[in-house]
Amino acid sequence: MSTTSEELQYTKITRIAGQGEDYAVDVAPELGKNALVVSQPCLKSSVLNGKIVVGSTAVELKYGGSRLANRQSLTIQPVTGKIFIGDSGVTVSGAKQGVEISNKQIYEIAIQNVPLYAIAASNTDVIVFEGA
Repeated sequence: MSTTSEELQYTKITRIAGQGEDYAVDVAPELGKNALVVSQPCLKSSVLNGKIVVGSTAVELKYGGSRLANRQSLTIQPVTGKIFIGDSGVTVSGAKQGVEISNKQIYEIAIQNVPLYAIAASNTDVIVFEGA
């Protein structure tokens, strides 16, 4: 499989729409000749990652005692089963059922310092990656 230089092109631009944040920009030729995909703000200061256990009681998705200071993004990956994410009242079914994240699926969100919770039908190991 050959790769063209266009497929590898990457750049970073700053202050999109006056927001004062750095954003990653990738060329996406599959979307059109001049298509660009702008991602969430780039990480600037620190990361924190580790494994937590999500069970039948909702737990906040963070690693350690508190969310990473100035958190900008959260990446999660269940590694031993599926989980459901949502607010502090999230459930695995019914009116408050959360968004399902399947086993081994990676879910990324630009969430900043907002709490996000997870629940599972049985104990499930989840890798949590916070970026600031």
